[in-house]
Amino acid sequence: MTDGSIPKTCSKCRENLLTSAFSKRKRSRDGLQPQCKACYKAYYGANREKRKEQMKANYAANREERREKQKVYQKANPEVCKAAKTRRRARKRNAEGDHNAAQAQARFAVHGDSCIYCASPNDLHLDHIKPLNNGGSNWPSNLAPACAKCNQSKSDKWGEDLLRWVERNCTVARTRKILEIVLHNPE
Repeated sequence: MTDGSIPKTCSKCRENLLTSAFSKRKRSRDGLQPQCKACYKAYYGANREKRKEQMKANYAANREERREKQKVYQKANPEVCKAAKTRRRARKRNAEGDHNAAQAQARFAVHGDSCIYCASPNDLHLDHIKPLNNGGSNWPSNLAPACAKCNQSKSDKWGEDLLRWVERNCTVARTRKILEIVLHNPE
């Protein structure tokens, strides 16, 4: 890649410009687009609808290949995908806050990589202590690991419903820990 002070000729307008006037392009020899930023912008502005149709056709023609690549990525990066799915759900509910995969992993570590309700280390999900449906946030402080069984059983319980559920489903030691978490949760 060049430092931006070397001249290059635009393939469209044929002007001799500094390389800083060209966008990056990994697959070209010099690492830059063949046309300058102004010509590139003018072309895509004038042909916006045509480009949209080309992209739609390309997507339709390669749908299965894209899905396969997506499946491979999801299998290789489950934490990243889970965090993205959680963020999407939170955005749909206009929940405050955000977290990434590293913060989600840190929440698992804080709670000993086990369910906060039953202490099971198997099939852990990321639970919103105060559910998004009840105004909970998507901040890391509102997240904790829960096994699939507990997370689905707890559902969107909060307040008195949550306390009754905890009394029925958790040991005394776990109940104390959960109450401490709920009472210190800034939600």
